[in-house]
Amino acid sequence: MSQSVVDSAGPPADIGSQVYIRTLGVTAVWVHGVPMHWKGNGAGRHQLRRGCGYLVGSCGLPVSWRKLKEVVGGRAGVEPARSYYMVAGLVQMLEAWGMAEALHSGDHQLTLLPHPVWSSDVDHLRALYRSAYHHQNRGNIAATVATLEQAIRHCGDKDGHRFLRELVESLPGDSHLQMQATSVSDIQRDTLKWLARLYLATDQLDRWECALVLAQHALQLPGAGVDELLLAADAADRGGLSGLARGYRDRASRDD
Repeated sequence: MSQSVVDSAGPPADIGSQVYIRTLGVTAVWVHGVPMHWKGNGAGRHQLRRGCGYLVGSCGLPVSWRKLKEVVGGRAGVEPARSYYMVAGLVQMLEAWGMAEALHSGDHQLTLLPHPVWSSDVDHLRALYRSAYHHQNRGNIAATVATLEQAIRHCGDKDGHRFLRELVESLPGDSHLQMQATSVSDIQRDTLKWLARLYLATDQLDRWECALVLAQHALQLPGAGVDELLLAADAADRGGLSGLARGYRDRASRDD
């Protein structure tokens, strides 16, 4: 494994749904494996991305048209009439992708429902995380490692791999969206640390080197702290990098 731990440029081979939505990084959509353009009457690419991302982040919850107009408008000064057409364009686009059955509208609200027609990168990350626990509970370490190696394609140390980052930063008062972002970061960190510890339990030097890379990625994610620092120190020690290990332990002592 190289320094580039994550490669989430497109949908996984076993996508299992007609529509695949990437939320880690710049929001993007594939239908039957083909990348989609953001096209909807009355709305530009940025507005459509924001609206689609917000509905995915609020999956299962009714979102008022007023809230959607605020999100899709994206800035002060957007005329109410224009915001309405932006939201209508968003719905038109989602329906054109084949997601009509996953949309429920009524009483001035719109809900994106969980549905087999669509899935997201976070759905795949959570499913792989659960599958890894299943394999571990059965004592199948090889399958656990293989599953986690698939999961880390959704975990990275760069801002570009944060869950709906632009939306999360622009809507600090949206408690559900903030909670979703925290939950995703927690799973990303846990996945990286879990695989790193399994690598460190082997007698293979290349796995130890990979463990250090994974620990360093985990360190850069929101919520990282002493546990990630001590793991990075252990991985550095195992690779013979005693100075680096000492630096991580010093940081852990200061942060404790």
